[in-house]
Amino acid sequence: MSSSKSSSPITSPRKKRPCVFESVSSINDGQNIGERGLVNGVVTSLSPKKGKFFDGSLEDESGVVRFVGFNEPQRLKIADFVKEKQPVKFTNCKIQKAYGGGDGVEIVLSDYSGIQKSEKDFKIEFPNLEVMLDRSDIAKDIKLGELEKEAEFQKVNVKVKIADVSEAVTLGNKSRIQKVTVVDESGTSDLTLWENDIGKLWKGNTYKIENLMVKYYRGECSLTSPKTGIIIEETEDLSEVDLLDVVLESNIHTLESAKVIAVRNLQSYRVCPMCKIGTMIPNEDNSDIGSCEECSSIAVISACKFHICSQLVVMSDDVNYQLRASGSVLLQIGNKIIGDTLSEMDLLLCKEFTCKYSKEMEIIDIFR
Repeated sequence: MSSSKSSSPITSPRKKRPCVFESVSSINDGQNIGERGLVNGVVTSLSPKKGKFFDGSLEDESGVVRFVGFNEPQRLKIADFVKEKQPVKFTNCKIQKAYGGGDGVEIVLSDYSGIQKSEKDFKIEFPNLEVMLDRSDIAKDIKLGELEKEAEFQKVNVKVKIADVSEAVTLGNKSRIQKVTVVDESGTSDLTLWENDIGKLWKGNTYKIENLMVKYYRGECSLTSPKTGIIIEETEDLSEVDLLDVVLESNIHTLESAKVIAVRNLQSYRVCPMCKIGTMIPNEDNSDIGSCEECSSIAVISACKFHICSQLVVMSDDVNYQLRASGSVLLQIGNKIIGDTLSEMDLLLCKEFTCKYSKEMEIIDIFR
């Protein structure tokens, strides 16, 4: 008696369909790391070829994300779209963790990625190509007070005194970082050191630090050490900088179990992308468009950097303190993220927190 075996059809595994990202902000999620997909936007910065790669910024009304590529013909094609003031569509591009650390992501263009004209219409002012190419991989010598004038990812050299050095910590992805506060005669800045650069700066010493990178997070500008590393050289003291007048620990106070009990003058506003100091005033006929009160430039309101500030009465151990807060600190207190509406009620209903404030009565950090 013969028997016959039934055979199942051989099937090949289905290829995962690429993601279609509806907006730039929808990309900026750690869960998208490793995904491939399609994204539309306006190229608002584009670097020259830097050795083996080039980079730039892709933007829409929801936000901005960095992209990086390695193919010179692709860079030239992107430059053509910029010249023609046309939006672009990147296809078959990969999402990876942002270069230089942090919680963000970026777009990587491979040789198999497509670059086409986008069918979408964006209410964003197209940049001038010559101005766009002004950012380069050549590090600039700058003062800390000039930091916010630089584009994100611009490399800079600074001469600074070290006002504070925190203990190194290990992040969830096993990366190690160290927070440092640096000072010169023009201002202060936070500096994040990664991996091999940790432990090389000492509080009170003065250094010339080369190849740092400018970063923006939640509207705040800071410095970070890139993966390629930095050059550190101890140098003569900045005698005109007195750490006692800056951020010396004796001038930083801590409130335990703090609670907001009153809010005054809560303001949120957009900063002019041209002069970077003026406030954008919405147009009476079209609130999506605004003009700068300082330089009269016109821009799309949603494309301008978001700033927020307020005066708070904070109670700790039955004592009231009148403090100022701005930027990410206010958003942390109200348990909000960039772009969310923050109201006085959000601040009044916040949970207790520990906060550090300076001798100028400004909150500089909070902890839950």
